[in-house]
Amino acid sequence: MSEQDLFELYQSRFKPMYADLVAVTGEKSLVVDAQIESAMSHLAVSRTNGGGLARQANIDAAYGHVVRACADAAKLYWLSRFKRVKFILNDDYVSRWCLNISYGDFVRLHTEAEHAIKGARRVDAETAGHDVEEVFQKYVLAIQKYEAILASVDPYKLDNIRPFRLLNIVKSQFIGFILGVCASIAATLLYEWWKS
Repeated sequence: MSEQDLFELYQSRFKPMYADLVAVTGEKSLVVDAQIESAMSHLAVSRTNGGGLARQANIDAAYGHVVRACADAAKLYWLSRFKRVKFILNDDYVSRWCLNISYGDFVRLHTEAEHAIKGARRVDAETAGHDVEEVFQKYVLAIQKYEAILASVDPYKLDNIRPFRLLNIVKSQFIGFILGVCASIAATLLYEWWKS
């Protein structure tokens, strides 16, 4: 690993992922910031404490922290996307009527994202966090699937489904009320007939 490799990783992977994370969550992550702080500390030590093996060991450690920061940012970004997709998944009206993709495509994308996340978690657990590259790639794949789902939400349909949902709730409550009144009348008549 060289300082140039570290810089390229930081510029090409970390910065775009972290920028996206901050954009969608509206806040910076202390976990990711701590990894970058550790990387900068190792980089500073590599610059100030001579050369040789100690310098290379610190550059390698800094590289490892930046890779871990990339993976942590990807996990947090995935989590923010998952929370939004979970809302769609838990709301039948939105998942069936407010997407510009078929319900089958929605389920397929969600299943593929879940498969990627399970793979990422499995690799992370099996390698004790040492194969961060594959974990990162699987999180990116899951993020892309969830982004496709979120991009398919039609705001016009979403706005127009709200009155329908309210009307349906009122209708079901009204039907329940009428059934309750009818049951009460029937029970009263049956009681009066039984009593006489």
